[in-house]
Amino acid sequence: MISRMTAANTANVWKAKTNVRVLRLKQGSTRVAHVQARRQHAVKEVRMIARIAGTMFLSVIVFVIVSLLVSLGVLWLTGGVVRGAVIGVVCGFAAAIVVGTVSAVAERTGERPRGRGCDENERSNGRAGCRAR
Repeated sequence: MISRMTAANTANVWKAKTNVRVLRLKQGSTRVAHVQARRQHAVKEVRMIARIAGTMFLSVIVFVIVSLLVSLGVLWLTGGVVRGAVIGVVCGFAAAIVVGTVSAVAERTGERPRGRGCDENERSNGRAGCRAR
């Protein structure tokens, strides 16, 4: 089946080519935005892994130091090696858990906005320190 090329068909081809060009431009800007979003996500991921690794490293150091110091203290007071080791390990675990918890809380408070919070009464009274949002 052979079709004839008319002026109307030629105009439609030109419109179709223009539409394709516009679509490619839109897709290009969408791709750039997508790449930027992926890059930001990767940076956040690396920061998160670094925070977790730092917290784990600090917890291990605290565990070892507290375990040794408490074990030596209990050994010196009671003279029992096994009792000193058990109490030292328990205290070391407790100290490591406390360090992990404190660092997690510190990270969460660091993510909050720095502004001072306002309640409904302050906004309705129109105090100078509180802006309506």
